[in-house]
Amino acid sequence: MFTKKHLAVLMLATGGLASGSAFSAEVCFGTLNETVTLASLTAAGAACTQQDKVYSNFSANANLTAPDPSVNILTTPAGGIDLHTLTIPLTGAPIINNTSVNQTYTLSYTINVIGDPNNYITQVALGCNVPNGLVGCTKDVSYTGFSTTLNGNSASANLFTRTVDTTDTITLAPGGVLIALTNTYTETLNAVPEPTSVALMGLGLAGLGVWRRRKV
Repeated sequence: MFTKKHLAVLMLATGGLASGSAFSAEVCFGTLNETVTLASLTAAGAACTQQDKVYSNFSANANLTAPDPSVNILTTPAGGIDLHTLTIPLTGAPIINNTSVNQTYTLSYTINVIGDPNNYITQVALGCNVPNGLVGCTKDVSYTGFSTTLNGNSASANLFTRTVDTTDTITLAPGGVLIALTNTYTETLNAVPEPTSVALMGLGLAGLGVWRRRKV
C-alpha cells in the first residue's frame, strides 16, 4: 500500500511531483474516506494524499468558497480498478441562487497518480445534482496533448494519463439549487497502452520489417 511515508521518500528523491514543488500542507489523514473543508484544500500549498493519488492545486470562486462546504474524497477498490470520487455534498445545506441573475460556481484542481508507473486514470465522469434552475454543468479536462469538455449533469470521457487538470463550472438560474457536485475517476491498475499507442507501435514495427527486407 502506498503511504505518506512512501510519498515523502519519493518527493525527496525526485524533488517534488510533476510540478516540481512539494506541498507544504497535507490536509488528509491516510484513510480511503476523507472529509475536509474546501477552505483547507484551497489554502496555499495544500494537498490531499489518498492511496497513490495526490489531489492538489485547488481553487474555487467566491460563490463556492463563501459557504465553505465540505469535500469528500473516497477511494473504492473494485478488482483491477480503483474508483476515486471527489464530492461536494450539500444535502444538509444546499447552495441556492438567491439573486436575480445567473450565478456561476467553479472548482479547479489537479489529480496525480504516484507510485506504480503502470497505473493510469482511464476515465472521468461528472455528476451535478441540481433539482431545478440548472443553466449549465460542464467539466474541462486536460493533460499533455489532450483536452475535452464534459457537458450535462451526467457525462464521462475516456482518458489515459497519470495527471489530470480539471475545472468544474456550474451555472444556476435565479432560485436554482445545487445539492451536490461529483467527480469520479477510474484508475486502471497495470493498464495497457491506449489503442492509438498500440497502433502506432505496430506501424513502427511493420515499417522496420519492410526496411529490413529491402536491406536484405
